[in-house]
Amino acid sequence: MNQLLRSKYIFVYGTLRRDCKDSKFNLISSFVEFVGKGRVKGKLYKISWYPALILDGNSYVFGEAYRINDEKIFDILDEYEGCAKKDKKPYEYRRDLVKVKVDKRYITAWCYIYNWNIKNKKVILSGNWCGS
Repeated sequence: MNQLLRSKYIFVYGTLRRDCKDSKFNLISSFVEFVGKGRVKGKLYKISWYPALILDGNSYVFGEAYRINDEKIFDILDEYEGCAKKDKKPYEYRRDLVKVKVDKRYITAWCYIYNWNIKNKKVILSGNWCGS
């Protein structure tokens, strides 16, 4: 199925952000164009050296929105996020569509949502992995 028919955008909030220390942005840089800084309703947790987004209506998680230029990005990111077909279920993350506020408008973008239990994980109150 052509994923770009559902959305041509992706929202990243953690290690894939270009403005973070030790960024892994190089994994996606040739497949995307920067749209703007954005936010989604949710909570951010520290899992280890990486964060997790849980959708929640009371707080915001900050990140970056990109326009996708090549659908190959999904294979690369599914593998990076541990939700490729070869990975053991239940997957740590799931790829889903979220509503992202970018500047003064909303877009629908793909995003990787944490899929495991967050019990005993630390909440990042700022909602900003790069500022935590």
